[in-house]
Amino acid sequence: MSNCSIVAVIGAPGRSRRLPWTIDIEDLYLKNLLVQGQHDVGEKRVDLEQINCPLLTVAADKDTICPPAAAVAINPLVGSKDEGSRGPWWPRERSRGKQSRQHAVPGPHHLDERENRMNLKELKIVVTGGAQGMGAHFATRLFEAGAQVAVGDVNEEGLKALPKGIHTRRLDVSKEDDIIGFVNWAFDAMGGLNGLINNAGILKDGLLVKKDKTTGQVVKMSLDQFNAVINVNLIGATLMVREVVAKMVEKDQGPGVIVNMSSIARHGNRGQSNYVSAKAALAANTVTWMKEFAPFRIRVGAIAPGMVETPMTKGMNQKALDGFIANIPVGRIGVPEDLWVAVKFVLECDYFNGRTIDVDGGMGF
Repeated sequence: MSNCSIVAVIGAPGRSRRLPWTIDIEDLYLKNLLVQGQHDVGEKRVDLEQINCPLLTVAADKDTICPPAAAVAINPLVGSKDEGSRGPWWPRERSRGKQSRQHAVPGPHHLDERENRMNLKELKIVVTGGAQGMGAHFATRLFEAGAQVAVGDVNEEGLKALPKGIHTRRLDVSKEDDIIGFVNWAFDAMGGLNGLINNAGILKDGLLVKKDKTTGQVVKMSLDQFNAVINVNLIGATLMVREVVAKMVEKDQGPGVIVNMSSIARHGNRGQSNYVSAKAALAANTVTWMKEFAPFRIRVGAIAPGMVETPMTKGMNQKALDGFIANIPVGRIGVPEDLWVAVKFVLECDYFNGRTIDVDGGMGF
């Protein structure tokens, strides 16, 4: 394809100026900065008045501008030139004369922060695995902050023990029909849906291959043992994201946020082939989903807990537990509140996206 000179405006009010770039139109299509079929690219030169391509600008008080490749970050905001379907950064008015900040080519510094900032009391959020442990703590903290919370778990007795006012329903994330029904129910129960804490998970630890010390027999992890963890911790978590995001998009619920519960075990840990596989994939897909859901104004983050006091860890052999704690630099096991602080950060910080936060007291595996 032919090259076009895209003209951008930079500079502080009163000293705006125009800088030309030569950019290959095909390259812009590949970066999704243009919408296929909407623009006539046969002309040799196109400026921002003729083309719906808001380039990323930075530092309005400096004569600097990011290169076009950086504009990939705002591709979700490219919409049609139709007034009703423009992205939130596309200026509502155009001025042919002297440009002010209000009418400059839109950039991150023009975003109304209130539009995307997540306030806990405005959340209508699903928490899976929320009948006990960290999930119950997250659900309670959210409810206390004024959020509407829908909790799903297979532990129905635990669901009954949650504070009155939290929406609860049995949910087995290893079953697709359960997930679809739960998300539809949660949307109706809360009158909307704009968040998910993907917390449900199980452990079925064991060595992939071992040799019995007494008999010398070689023992292998069964496929059922491996799949049991994958079905809940990975497939179930993925289907939860799929259904929640689909509902958000269908009902135009943005901005939204997804928090995946990964683990520091994702880096590899003896005896946890199934668990590591699931948690590593969940952290990797946090990046994948960040890229896929950005057009819908949905952020995705992940939290990777270390050793945390939960019903699962309380069942551990005390000697083994003491050995773990001795290797934690902060000198103690984590508690659910430590993880809540991290979850709250991901929920509230609208500039956090696509990353995993390790909350492990500095231990690692």
